[in-house]
Amino acid sequence: MLDCQYKNHLMNGFERLLALVLFARHVLFIPLLFHRLPLVHFVLHFDYIS
Repeated sequence: MLDCQYKNHLMNGFERLLALVLFARHVLFIPLLFHRLPLVHFVLHFDYIS
């Protein structure tokens, strides 16, 4: 039971880290998306990621 809770805690931490990395990467790419893609495509892409 305790081992399972510890594993869940690790997974939650990993998921948070992964979400943070994806979010940071997405924020960095927003200007590129605005320059290269139509606004509608950008909105759909953002909804798909989040």
